[in-house]
Order: sequence, then C-alpha cells, then structure tokens
Amino acid sequence: AQSTKDGPIIVNTQYTTEDVVIADIYLSEEDYNIDPTGEEDASNVIQSALNECQKNGGGVVYLPAGKYRITKNIVIPSFVCLRGDWQDPDLGSEYGTVIWADVPSRDEMVTGTILLGASGGAYGLTVYYPDQSMDNVRPYPFTFYFNPNHQGKGGHAPTVKNCTVINGYRGVGATVESESGHEQMTIENFKGTFLDIGVAIGCSSDVGTCSNITVSPKYWSEFHAVRGLEEVDVRDVTDYTRKHTTGMRLSDVEWTEYVHITVTDCKTGIHIIPAVRIGFAGSFYDTVVMNCDTAVRADELDKRW
Repeated sequence: AQSTKDGPIIVNTQYTTEDVVIADIYLSEEDYNIDPTGEEDASNVIQSALNECQKNGGGVVYLPAGKYRITKNIVIPSFVCLRGDWQDPDLGSEYGTVIWADVPSRDEMVTGTILLGASGGAYGLTVYYPDQSMDNVRPYPFTFYFNPNHQGKGGHAPTVKNCTVINGYRGVGATVESESGHEQMTIENFKGTFLDIGVAIGCSSDVGTCSNITVSPKYWSEFHAVRGLEEVDVRDVTDYTRKHTTGMRLSDVEWTEYVHITVTDCKTGIHIIPAVRIGFAGSFYDTVVMNCDTAVRADELDKRW
C-alpha cells in the first residue's frame, strides 16, 4: 500500500473483509520503521501512531499482516481504531496481524494489555502471550479492557470486533468491579482460549451488543501446531479450563443482547454475579454451553426482568 502521510488510503487486505478498509495511518515497515517479524519492540511505534491519529481528529491505524511484539500495554485513544488483517481461526490458520504480547505477568482485574478509549476500537487483531505456559500458568489482566475513566473523562461505545486471543488469561473486560458505567459496548466475532475469564462486563447500560463469541480451549493448541512452537496438548488445556475458567461473568448489564454465544469446556459457562447498580437485565439468544460443570449460574437478576 502507498504511504498514508499524504492522506487516507484504501487498503488491499490479505483476507476478505465485509467492508472497504480505509486507513488514516498505515503502519508499513518502510514508512514507520515498524518490525513485522516480532524481533524488535513495536510498542512505541504503535502507540505514537495511535496518538497521532487522535491528534488529527481520529480514524484508523492499520497494522498489516505480521507479528508485532509489544512489551507494555497499548492505549487506543477515543475515536481511534487499531485495525489489523484478521483471518477467522475457524476458517484458516495463517492468523494475519498477530500482537505478540511480551508483557509482564500481573494479576489485575481492572486494566488490560490493550486499553480502549470511548468510541475506540480494536478490530482484526490476534493476540498471543509468549510467556504463558501450561507448566507455569501466569496471570494477566484482560487482553482488551474498557473503563471510561481511563482517559480522565466519561465515555461510551467501545468496540472489539474480529479478534482472537490465543492463550489469554482474561479476554474482554469492561468496568469490572467498578461503579463507573458505560453504554453501547460492542463485542463481535471474538474467539479465544482463556485460563480465567473469557468475557466480564459490569456497569453496562443502554443496549450493548455481544455476538458471535466463542470460548474454547482449542485455539491455543491449533496456533502452536501452525506456528511450529512447542506443542501444547489441547487435553492439558481442557483439563485446566474445566477446573478454573468462567466463560462469561456478567453483573450490571442493562438490556444488552447476547447472540450466538458458544462456551465449551469451562468450570462455569455463564456466571451472573450480584450487581452494584441494578441486577442483570440482558437477553440470550442461540446460546450453546457444553462440557461445563455449571452451564448458567445466576446469583442475582433484576426484579423487573
């Protein structure tokens, strides 16, 4: 693709997309000196491009197919989308744009490897944690996390779409353990293997949408088989997730719709926990929970629901 330094461009993606991809900043190796092999740390280049995009009024920062190592969390500012070239892991095994999350292990619930601003988006990314191991399971924050107070002001409408987390400890989180609310969050086409929680949402009001979410132990072993990494046996991953993982943990959810949800081989499929604001008031359609000790556990529901 041509440089975006002269203005937005249409990107010819490697994998088929449902839309025309327009990049305000195209992070090519030639123009931005970013390493697509994973050898060099790409954190500062990615963050600088996201900040530049916000300064210019918002838009899309595009990461072409490749392997990009980060060593610290990335903040996607408000009205900016970090977009990659995504291949659905259930349709192929090349993966496209892979974020190699070489970040410190820490057991924190209210932050993430990739932080979303209001109306910020993570789109078309595959995330892998190279230091995660079945021999020594390490805790990490959520891979994608939204809290409207992260940038010093309230906000709504974050999006995580067409994303895969290969071996996450926690997947997508939004205002977990917080009374700071958000609205209109979208999670769409989100798939992955998780060792603690797949999706956790709290303090959500006014109609979020979660669709086509799959939590399964298979994605980690399949990725290693293709990438030539040390083998991870899906049976070992399944043994762990059956003892420890919750597919979805939900609390203050007001009118959110959950459509085409699949959770397999977890200790608990869906857990609705007591709320700090209102009780759970969401809707599930076409939901499949298999091979879990508990399919759905509801500790509290909104009395109107």
